Amino acid sequence: MSRLKISYSLTRRASQSRIASAYIDILGADHDVTGSQDTADIVIVHHPPRNYETVYALHPALKDRYVISCCVPHAEDVPSQWQRNLERVQEVWTPSEFCRKALERYHSNVVVMPYVVERDMTISEEARAGVARMIGFSPDLVYFLAVGPLDEPRKNIPELVRTFTRVSASMPNARLIVKSNWYDVPRWNQHHQVIFLPLQMPFDYVSALYELSTVYVSAHHAEGWGLAISDAMLFGKPVIATNYSGNCEYMTAENAFPVRYTDGEVANIPAPGIAVEPGMRWAQPDSEHLAELLLHLYSSHGDAGVKNKVRCASEDLRRFDRRAVADIVRERIHEITQ
Repeated sequence: MSRLKISYSLTRRASQSRIASAYIDILGADHDVTGSQDTADIVIVHHPPRNYETVYALHPALKDRYVISCCVPHAEDVPSQWQRNLERVQEVWTPSEFCRKALERYHSNVVVMPYVVERDMTISEEARAGVARMIGFSPDLVYFLAVGPLDEPRKNIPELVRTFTRVSASMPNARLIVKSNWYDVPRWNQHHQVIFLPLQMPFDYVSALYELSTVYVSAHHAEGWGLAISDAMLFGKPVIATNYSGNCEYMTAENAFPVRYTDGEVANIPAPGIAVEPGMRWAQPDSEHLAELLLHLYSSHGDAGVKNKVRCASEDLRRFDRRAVADIVRERIHEITQ
C-alpha cells in the first residue's frame, strides 16, 4: 500500500489527547501524518461531533475527503447534535462495542477501534514522596482510589463516597482517595476517611497515586472505555467497577470485581455531562453490592484469589497493547483504500 497523507485533528482533552497521540504514532509509521485537511487523502477528526458544521465551513475541501470521526458516547444513545453531525462523515471510530451500538443507529459505518492500553509508569522520587505526604500514606492502611471529574455525573463519584462512608465504620483502616479537577467542590459531608484531591497534578504524580493505592473503584453509570480502570490494571491493582459499558471490552469476572447494576436513566438536570442528555439510558450500580465488594477487598486484597484476578487482567490487556492495536489500525486503513 502506498503512503497516504492523513490529517489528524485531535481534541485538547487530556485523556483523549493521550489516545490520539498513540493513534498518530501508529499511523505515522506507514503514512505521512499532516496537519492539512485540505490536501489529505484521509481526515481523522478526534473531537466530539458537536461542531462539525464549523469545521466543514472552515475547510470546504472536506466534502470531497474521506473523513473519519473518532468519538465516544457516554450512554446508550447520542445527543441530537451528534446525530446531525455524524451524517457528514464517511466513517466513525469508537473504542468499544458499547459505543458502537449507540452510534450505529445514526451511521452505517462504525468501526470498533480499541484504545492502546499503555502508560508511562515512570515515577520520580519527588512525586512518590509528595503524593505519600498528601494522602498521609501508611502501609497499615487500605487505600481505595477513584479518579474522575465531579462535573461529569456519569462518573457517579458522590454515590461512591456515600457508599464508602456508610460502611467505613467496618473498615477503620480504609481510606477513599478521590482525585478530581482543581475546580471541583465536594458534594458530600467531610469525612476523616475520605481524602479529596481537587488538584491538577503532573502525570507522574497521578501515577504515584495508582502505585500507592490498594484497590481502584469505579461506580460509574457509563464509560466509553474507562481509561482510569485500564490504567489501574496496568499498575497491577484489583479493580471494582460497574459491570456495564465500555470497560466490559476488557473487564470480566475473571480479572476484576464487577458491580451489579440495574437499568437507569440520565436525570433531568441542567448539566447531565458530556455527550449525554436527560432521558438517555445508562446503568444504576447496585450500592449494596458495591458496599459488599468494598468490604471484601478491604479484608482480602492480599488473598491468592485477588492476586490471580490481577494476573489475569495483565494478560487480558495484552489484546490492547500497541502492537495489537496497530494491526487493527493498519488493516482498517488498507480496507479503506481498496
